[in-house]
Amino acid sequence: FRAPVALLALALTWILPPPKAGTGRRFDWLGAGLLAFWMSALLLALALLQMPGIGVWLPVALGFAGLVALVVFILHQTRFDEPILRPALFRDIDFTLLNLMSLAVNFVTFAVLLLVPYHLAQVVRLSAALGGVVLAISSIGAILGSALAGRLAGQVGQRPVALAGVVLVIAGTAVTGVSADPAAMG
Repeated sequence: FRAPVALLALALTWILPPPKAGTGRRFDWLGAGLLAFWMSALLLALALLQMPGIGVWLPVALGFAGLVALVVFILHQTRFDEPILRPALFRDIDFTLLNLMSLAVNFVTFAVLLLVPYHLAQVVRLSAALGGVVLAISSIGAILGSALAGRLAGQVGQRPVALAGVVLVIAGTAVTGVSADPAAMG
């Protein structure tokens, strides 16, 4: 589903108008390639580690190649005039902490969306339709929570709202983990 959409978007980038003359901006093809490679290599290494019969050397080699490409990507980004990601931004502790919190929240969200459907279907024995309804409820909660967070951020500031959001994700995940039936985990 995503691959054809991504390929179509990539194909359509050629019809975009060029940047205005004199801006000096150019696309970082090497940076984009390194970014795609290190992320893909690390994700594939993690996926292969879970597959029986693959062995350990291929995932370790991919992981190592991904880490080397990450280092080269960071070094390249520090030297490119229009980088994809400015490493200097991470010197700002607020920026770094916000992104680390966002990363943690997204890991939790991804894990829930990846694992909960299996749990609902195989352990709870819900039909696919009812399992979809259960997952949709979490999306509705996220939409309502985002609207509330936007209003609160305007009143009390972004930091307390972001921190409260992370605390709620941690609390919700902890409650979910503690309330799981150990017998069902098998």
